[in-house]
Amino acid sequence: MNRNLQNMLMVVFFVFAIAFFSPIIEFPSAKAIAFTQPIDNLVHSNQDRLTPLAHQEIQAVRQRRNRDIIEVLDQSQRAELDYYVRSGEKIESAVTKLSLDRDQWDTIQAIVELSRLKTKAILARHGML
Repeated sequence: MNRNLQNMLMVVFFVFAIAFFSPIIEFPSAKAIAFTQPIDNLVHSNQDRLTPLAHQEIQAVRQRRNRDIIEVLDQSQRAELDYYVRSGEKIESAVTKLSLDRDQWDTIQAIVELSRLKTKAILARHGML
């Protein structure tokens, strides 16, 4: 058997084993979404130190995050989200008010985490971490 194929099969096996033996995590009833504040706090605290390029990159990450979140929602959820955002709420708190199924919730969590990592990388690249 090819060495690369053997290594790939071992990785796949371990991923499935970890997923199978991992504890079951309950769906959060309080909707404590992973829109964590530390990255946002870093961005806001360094707002005056952000270069125009860094500001533009962070804005692009946020816009992409918002578009990806909207793609996960159905038409009625989009309308409800639009209502909350137009009422002055941030998208992070507006999403927590929506009735989401488990798949939507998990997908949005992944989108948010990816955008947090991208923002963190931008801040690190510009020497703000």
